[in-house]
Amino acid sequence: MTHTSTTLILLAALAGCVDDYAEDWDGDGYTASEECDDQRSDSFPGADELCDGRDNDCDLAIDEGPADGTACRPFPSTDRRLFLGPTAACSLDLAGAAVCWGDSPATEPPSETWAQLALAADYACGLSTDGVATCWGDVPTTLRSPPMGRYVAIAVQDVPQFGEFACVGDHAGEVTCWGAHGTFDEAPDVPLSAFALADDGICGIDADAEIRCFAHISLQSEPVPSGVPVSIVGGLEHFCVLGDTGQATCSGLGVGARATPPAAPLLALSAGVDHTCGLHDDYLSSCWGTDDESRVRVPEGLELLHIAAGDSVSCGIDLDEQITCWGDEESPVLEVPETW
Repeated sequence: MTHTSTTLILLAALAGCVDDYAEDWDGDGYTASEECDDQRSDSFPGADELCDGRDNDCDLAIDEGPADGTACRPFPSTDRRLFLGPTAACSLDLAGAAVCWGDSPATEPPSETWAQLALAADYACGLSTDGVATCWGDVPTTLRSPPMGRYVAIAVQDVPQFGEFACVGDHAGEVTCWGAHGTFDEAPDVPLSAFALADDGICGIDADAEIRCFAHISLQSEPVPSGVPVSIVGGLEHFCVLGDTGQATCSGLGVGARATPPAAPLLALSAGVDHTCGLHDDYLSSCWGTDDESRVRVPEGLELLHIAAGDSVSCGIDLDEQITCWGDEESPVLEVPETW
């Protein structure tokens, strides 16, 4: 190889790095060159300083209080996460160990350390801690061969009139989908820093912090965020977007889109089939949507570190790291194991 060709290769590589540095990968309105952590949407110049061991406001100090001398804002957090399906649920701890329960073949994941899970009625898909996608249970034929690669996000959708499909996203925001997804023949053609599935398509946040939707024939309008979108979730027939103002906005055809989100600011969202739940920064939570009030009626005074919405139930992890669920009393998801 000549000296000239080597120089050209290095210049091309540097140009790629510059392009990456100019992107806003976490969708918070600041590019990687303008902030201290472009992988987290709660870290940018001027952000609230949270008590989470990170420099959220990019002032080179961690967990300090604002100028008036008050402490940093408490931040609900836990090393455990919940993933709910129609008749099953799973939890993950910081080490990636999964504990599942309920009445579904999805409750028997392969022996692996997991980063993310996504549960359907009779099967589930997940990403291992090294980013490999795997599905298990009574997996439909069309989903038995996940794409090869290393991924950071995964979601599944199983709608009888459209068929089942799943999608994964990589570090660069490229989304790949597979399955018998009927009308879903328009794959996302732009990088998405976050995405969600609902009904017959996918919506996500692009590099310009705009909401982009693909393949939807039933979505009447795209969700309009309040401020800069920081996350997006999807149910059966609705999407909800959380803006950097802490306000959630929803759209779609289902009752989950017609319900009004709470006025109090939210930190995180989770969407079930036809309802959505959100976590406030005072450890309280709100759920909305669905005509079945049992799954949106959060137990009074319940303080949570994490919340998840499912089909007929909602669950959360409380301050004692215990799981509390509410909703359909006949759901097997309510039968939480003593050790998890």
